[in-house]
Amino acid sequence: MKRLWLVGLMPIFMWLFAGPPAFLEPEEAFKAKLIQKDNTIYAEVLLGEGIYLYKDKTKLTSSAGTVLKYTLPQGEIHDGFEGPEAVFTHKLAFEAVISSSEAQAKAVDVTLAFQGCSSQGLCYQPMTITEKFSFNFATQSVSSSG
Repeated sequence: MKRLWLVGLMPIFMWLFAGPPAFLEPEEAFKAKLIQKDNTIYAEVLLGEGIYLYKDKTKLTSSAGTVLKYTLPQGEIHDGFEGPEAVFTHKLAFEAVISSSEAQAKAVDVTLAFQGCSSQGLCYQPMTITEKFSFNFATQSVSSSG
């Protein structure tokens, strides 16, 4: 009986001596980048251990404020606060094609917005990254700065 009582207290002692769970800093949890090749923008978010990204909170927009044409992967179903929702774990990668009408000024700011949480219960504030890309649709020469 004494042994059973000690075994029951073991998780409490482990939590007290190990401390509360350590959470990743936002820059460690979400490593996002935007890359341009010709008139295509490649978006990628590498996710830290135990981090997931909400599909419905992931958007790619241009400086004109329009949502670019892209298709996100299906994702995994996760039981969230509002019921089942699609999330990404480990990595999200997708692409969007910039049309010549989007790049009328030949320079376009592209913003990737996203939000995710830790499997330990911490949800991060929404985050964004923005890169400026230059296009020349007449000659297909391309440059990026950011």
